[in-house]
Amino acid sequence: MRIDLYTKTILTLIVLLLAVVALKPIIQPASVMAQGGITAGLVFIGNSSGFVLLDSRSGETWNYMIGGHGFEISPLGKFTQAGKPLSK
Repeated sequence: MRIDLYTKTILTLIVLLLAVVALKPIIQPASVMAQGGITAGLVFIGNSSGFVLLDSRSGETWNYMIGGHGFEISPLGKFTQAGKPLSK
């Protein structure tokens, strides 16, 4: 039985489309973002004496200073708006 031109064309089209679907992740990988965890929403800003921690979800800030007995932690206030002082 001889396979006609229509069947060959359809099978070729199916193979090409399957190849596109299979190769797309290799040619153009999807971008990813980290899911939330214990540090989700936290921003660490280093300085010479330790670092400042900003919780972007609540706006609260803490100062972690390196002392003789480890870190000294002190709350700095709450970040409410850029360019404004921290509120207590």
